[in-house]
Amino acid sequence: MDKMVRVFLYLSAFLLLASSCGSDGNKSSQTAETEYEYTRTIPPADFLKAYHAQPGAVMIDVRTPKEYVDGKIVPEAVNVDYHGDDFLEKILMHDKNDPIYIYCFSGGRSSKAAYKMRQLGFDRIYECQGGYQRWEKENKK
Repeated sequence: MDKMVRVFLYLSAFLLLASSCGSDGNKSSQTAETEYEYTRTIPPADFLKAYHAQPGAVMIDVRTPKEYVDGKIVPEAVNVDYHGDDFLEKILMHDKNDPIYIYCFSGGRSSKAAYKMRQLGFDRIYECQGGYQRWEKENKK
């Protein structure tokens, strides 16, 4: 992607995030378990089932490339490093209307990534509660 397009994408994302700073910050009271409004947090026991039940769903792993190769929830999980320079560029390559299943190692980065994605217009985000660490622990039983 040429430099001018990247600058435009970053600038657009920045403006979207900056314009949201004026909101009152009220969170939805309907789902106390979710950290951010509209993001559904799913317990690890149900995360994979929910993913497979939604046609067209995309699984995004926001861990580092090293963490990604050490293991993932599904083989088709797309690695989009939350701390990578190209995070916004890679996220914006996905359809905002597709259901997005997202996880990191313990839940911190995926919550932050989901928040940024909401600001960019993604509206069907499902986060694994406790991240890969908890999912792996519960699936080894």
